[in-house]
Amino acid sequence: MCGSQWDNNACCPDGQVFQEKICGNLAPGNDLAVWDAAEGGVDDYLQGTFEVFNAGDHNIQVTIRDASNQIIVGVYDVPPQTTVTKSANKPAKLVVTVPETNKLGSKYCITLYKRVI
Repeated sequence: MCGSQWDNNACCPDGQVFQEKICGNLAPGNDLAVWDAAEGGVDDYLQGTFEVFNAGDHNIQVTIRDASNQIIVGVYDVPPQTTVTKSANKPAKLVVTVPETNKLGSKYCITLYKRVI
């Protein structure tokens, strides 16, 4: 909002988009929230890209939710020995189900974008 200050040259700076990357290992278990922005008190990510690699022998199920816990990218499978990448607007939670029989080595990476003014 330029011109709102006593000095006509005082303008608010343009917003900037920040990128944050989070990666980790997946352990066997049902409906594990491997990333939850609300737990950290942040739920204002504009967009996120979610990459899941399945090192096991059975499908991993993945769900992406928003801040009100609504599903924004429905349950999808990551087949054995593959990587699946999905994008979502306004993400707040990544939930996975890794079968108990899957060996260790499955991973996830999340790239988040947030606008800061």
